[in-house]
Amino acid sequence: NQLRLYGMRFCPYVQRAKLVLAAKNIPYEEINVNLVEKPEWYLEKNAPGQVPSLEWIESASKETRFVPESLVVSDYLDEIYPEVRLHPTDSYLKAQQRVLVERFNSVLGPFYKALRSQGKEGVEDLNKNFETYENVLNNTYFGGS
Repeated sequence: NQLRLYGMRFCPYVQRAKLVLAAKNIPYEEINVNLVEKPEWYLEKNAPGQVPSLEWIESASKETRFVPESLVVSDYLDEIYPEVRLHPTDSYLKAQQRVLVERFNSVLGPFYKALRSQGKEGVEDLNKNFETYENVLNNTYFGGS
């Protein structure tokens, strides 16, 4: 049941999946995919060619299973490996956390702009985006647990 994580070294969405795997101490094989010249074998598995995606062979059926998209991979791993829960069991709190995680995608643009900028403008935009999260993430643990 060896998990394979298809990704790209510097992709923040792949990092999201890797953080979940690390938090749950799940062993996996990492396979990097060239996203500039996407290999045909990967496009056959995942037509959009995006990363990350997770693949494994189901032990009972010997069927190959494939799950794309970082949030879907993260949620799947959280359900399959429940020993260390990443989301609360309360449905409302879980929904609130998912909204916050989804909205965090809006930080990625300003983050890359700040990396490329020579002045303070990019950093100021990034700091404005972070203010929302500073107010919500005021405890040691996300969700308070």
